[in-house]
Amino acid sequence: NSDKADHRLFMSGQSIWRLKADRGGNLWAGTYFDGVYFFNPAIDYYATIPLHFENFPVISHIQPLPNHLLVLSTEGDGLYITNDKGQVIHHSDIPNIKCTYYDADHAVLYLGTHLHGLYVVSLAPLQHATSHTKLSTLPITHYDLPFPHRNGCQIVRSILPTNDGPDRSGQVLLLGTHNGVFSFSPSDGTFRLLSAALDSAITKVVSMALSEDGNTLYVGGEHLVCYDRAHDRVQTMRHLPFRN
Repeated sequence: NSDKADHRLFMSGQSIWRLKADRGGNLWAGTYFDGVYFFNPAIDYYATIPLHFENFPVISHIQPLPNHLLVLSTEGDGLYITNDKGQVIHHSDIPNIKCTYYDADHAVLYLGTHLHGLYVVSLAPLQHATSHTKLSTLPITHYDLPFPHRNGCQIVRSILPTNDGPDRSGQVLLLGTHNGVFSFSPSDGTFRLLSAALDSAITKVVSMALSEDGNTLYVGGEHLVCYDRAHDRVQTMRHLPFRN
């Protein structure tokens, strides 16, 4: 609509690194060295969240919380909890966060890092926090990845929840790493190689996706691999078909 203001330049030309849509239909945009932006499409409202980070971190993940707080994972400057005015109420020095999964039912954040394995952060202390709360610490557990069979690399690039837990609660995670795909059980902190057949078909995992029924795992790295979990069967798509 030509009557509306042109908002295309509202981000000062900075690259968008991460997008997050919340349950209210709002869009959050994390940028490369330029903080976080907020957009409410219902009322055509844009806002900048001023972040005063000393090291100008790249925003790798945004998790809005119900009490007007934001959880910001960064590449290079750790984990931040801020209020909606951009004021930091907590900072944890977790190195180079590449991927995250937030378990809202248990208020637990799982962080995959570059070279430093897996971190598990309890956000339970935030449940009664306000925009004026200052948190000195959050419960954090660090896990090194198992690497008996390949290269010992501690890079986690993808985290997916599954419904494979003994109580069907979804408390088993799939970890895509540069050392293979593992399942991780948060209840006891144990890792298991997901499949020897899958492991022989992949090298460094960059991204993963799970089908809606949970039976097919798609693993992307140097090529695409489709893994049938029910039958432990692997199909490698070395040359993807191109169609108009």
